[in-house]
Amino acid sequence: MGLYQLNVKNKSLKVAIADTEALRYKGLSGSERLGRHKGMLFIFPDKAMITMVMRDMNYDLDFILLDNHWKVIQLGSLGKDDVFGIRSESEVQMILEVNKGIIQEFDI
Repeated sequence: MGLYQLNVKNKSLKVAIADTEALRYKGLSGSERLGRHKGMLFIFPDKAMITMVMRDMNYDLDFILLDNHWKVIQLGSLGKDDVFGIRSESEVQMILEVNKGIIQEFDI
């Protein structure tokens, strides 16, 4: 899976794209670690209420929930052992998963 550059507040992230049902289901599950300033961008075919879970995760994550115009709708964080997940408070089109701490580091 290729990595794409995503610029956020004059800083760069390298992200993998999860734009199929299979890729969105697998996500980052089972990966040992996520490199510095790397992440995964989940793109959904339509705006929807989305729940993200920490299935088979080995590290904590920040979540940046976006609409189809790249506007930040919601922010959140989950620990690797979280059993409840995070649910969008409104319909979203994309979710960016990054290492926990990126929201603070990038001042999002």
